[in-house]
Amino acid sequence: GDATSADLSRTGVLWLNDALWPTEVRQQMLSKAAATMPAGSTIISYQPLPPGSSFGRLGDERVLTASVSWNAGQRFFLWTLGSSARADT
Repeated sequence: GDATSADLSRTGVLWLNDALWPTEVRQQMLSKAAATMPAGSTIISYQPLPPGSSFGRLGDERVLTASVSWNAGQRFFLWTLGSSARADT
């Protein structure tokens, strides 16, 4: 199926395995997540927000560095959703 059509309304943590996703797909998924996930939910990504993108409910970007099998210094980007009613794209 298409991840952008998934019901995210009860999702608390969304891991985007998006290291090689096209920008358009990432924007669609981030927009869907920001618009439909509950306040306090967290999104984790391999990449920062696409340049020029704004998703109103996403909190400040946090960067976590962790050791994984392919990279001792892998960076992960995290956002926690705020409570505003709708995302800006």
